[in-house]
Amino acid sequence: MLSNYLKIALRNLFKSKGYSFIIISSLALGLACFILIQLYVQDERRYDRFHEKADQIYRLVEEGSVGGNRIRTAFTPAPWAPALADDIPEIVQAVRIKTPNSRWLISYEEVNYWEKGFFSPMPRFLRSLISRSYRATRPQP
Repeated sequence: MLSNYLKIALRNLFKSKGYSFIIISSLALGLACFILIQLYVQDERRYDRFHEKADQIYRLVEEGSVGGNRIRTAFTPAPWAPALADDIPEIVQAVRIKTPNSRWLISYEEVNYWEKGFFSPMPRFLRSLISRSYRATRPQP
């Protein structure tokens, strides 16, 4: 019975090749789009979830309007994080990251130059990312 269904399906595919090509290619394109969207959604849902205290990690976002257009950005003034950490006792630690779109004045042996295109976190940034689950342990003999 299954072989009869397979024979009929193959006959219809070969009988109308153009229509079959359109149907199969649109199905493949739809599946590829679904897979890409699913991968994107999974990646966004896992953002910052690697940390054991992920439920305590927050990101400071600024919302406002410029010329009647509403904007939402994570680029906030540098003093905000330390000021909020001083004013709100529930904040345990605040870290900042300077983005690669900004320029830095680098000094080395009395030579100054402007550098662009790298991230620069605060010194305590890596300490805030380290959790017990990532520390290496030596197996006991």
